[in-house]
Amino acid sequence: MFGDPTTHIGGHIVGHACLTGDTLVQLADGSIKQIKEVQPEEFLSANFSTMKMESKQSDAKFVNRDIKEIYEIDTGSRIKASPLHKFFRLNNFEIEEVETQDLKEGDHILQAGQILANGSLQQLPEVEMEEFVTISSEGAELIRSTLRENKIRMKDVCGQIGIAYMQFRRVLNQGYATNAATIGKLIDFGVSEDLLDFIEPYESYKHRHISMPTQFNEGVSQAFGYFIGDGNLEKRSLRFTDERKEVLDHYADIMESLFGIRGKITPVKSKKCFRLNINSIHARRLFGKVKENYIEFVSKSSNEVVASFIRGFVDAEGYVSKERPRITIAQKNVEIIKQMQMLLLRFRIKSTIRNGRRAYHLTIDGRNIVKFKEEIGLTAKDKALLLEKWTEHCEQTRTRELYPIDRRLIWNMLSDASLEPSKFMKSRPASYKHIHKNELRGVADALMNTKYKEKAQFMLNLINGDVWIEKIKKIIKMSNSEPLYDISVPENHNYIANGFIVHNSTYRLYLRRSKANTRIARLIDSPNLPEGEAVFTLTEKGVSD
Repeated sequence: MFGDPTTHIGGHIVGHACLTGDTLVQLADGSIKQIKEVQPEEFLSANFSTMKMESKQSDAKFVNRDIKEIYEIDTGSRIKASPLHKFFRLNNFEIEEVETQDLKEGDHILQAGQILANGSLQQLPEVEMEEFVTISSEGAELIRSTLRENKIRMKDVCGQIGIAYMQFRRVLNQGYATNAATIGKLIDFGVSEDLLDFIEPYESYKHRHISMPTQFNEGVSQAFGYFIGDGNLEKRSLRFTDERKEVLDHYADIMESLFGIRGKITPVKSKKCFRLNINSIHARRLFGKVKENYIEFVSKSSNEVVASFIRGFVDAEGYVSKERPRITIAQKNVEIIKQMQMLLLRFRIKSTIRNGRRAYHLTIDGRNIVKFKEEIGLTAKDKALLLEKWTEHCEQTRTRELYPIDRRLIWNMLSDASLEPSKFMKSRPASYKHIHKNELRGVADALMNTKYKEKAQFMLNLINGDVWIEKIKKIIKMSNSEPLYDISVPENHNYIANGFIVHNSTYRLYLRRSKANTRIARLIDSPNLPEGEAVFTLTEKGVSD
């Protein structure tokens, strides 16, 4: 590139490492991770020539600890970025790169409309299964005689095999059950292997053999979704709570199909709700392990498994309005709300984050209700009936999806192409700025065989692509003391962050002719290097310092 660059960007390491560390980024395998945790790997990236999402390999991650001021952009999705970070703004038929500091409330920027991921069945972590046995009177005498012969006190052996003294006495004298591992430790300690002939398997309500799922399937996913919403890990059990007994009956059925044990449902005193207890240390351990990184299990799964997780979570935390077509999901943890918003994009369901008095709210409105019912659904009968009611309402109601392209500009294009505009779009007062989806599609089809073919294809790509155009509702400027992050994604130079399509970090050189065969290369844009220059010479043998 010769001549001056159009815009002076970057320099002094302030240009591009520019999103807060808790920003969620979308990987190509479906994974959703905080940007501070990612490594060079494959990300979802938008191809603006087709408006489709593609898998692109990143090649670097950058960290910046010196940015003192950031902006929060709110379109219903929210993201915090440095002043010089770039978003993509729609300006009629152009996609403009715009720095955060130059965005305005009312601008329309590009976001992911659908996340396409080929998920797979995830393997669950292994949980050690404890088996319990009882020791017959003959076996107990064999142990005692071994200890007497070797002049070993019972208290001393208890410390060696890891069992309390009083418990060991109960095992030997009263036939109490003990962990099968205790038998192996006793044999290692010197008791004869004949002890194995004097033990019997033992099961009780507390100590029972259960089946253990090995894959994060639809049943596990739905139960875990409910657990994240309204479940608890007790010392040796799992606990689910709900106002509706029928909902807990459903989850008791799911847990019984997974683990082979039936939970107990009891009313909670002083509260108008019920509690489901799954009394199993093994189920509790499994859920505890999955909880550590549940979003990886969910996001890397198939759409069917993702839908089950969302259904479980909304069963626990969701509310279907009686006044309007709206589902509201309440949650105090904003990280979970952001994760849920990105998971809904797997089904092209648009949602909005709002601040409630006691929690964050994620709302699903209008025709997105229809998609939610078709792809996900709800368990509680009263919620399901309301969902059905609003689905029928939305299907019978004419809803116009508007695109922020100047109606007057399109009208003039049709006229210039010798087409009658009124055949393709209604004449509207000047206050009508934008065009709705059906009109835009008709206009695009009509212009495909004219000199405006390129713009017509752009319209069709917008309609049929994986990209949404969202209006900025609010911009808040705030101070910052945390490190900021960015990644480099060659080719498309963008990635998905909190649902936004954002510019990546990149390098740009300004090449200038000097005297004779001398040239100057100036680094004007870099995520982690200061401005600099290098002088080189063009020779018959090539480039020379």
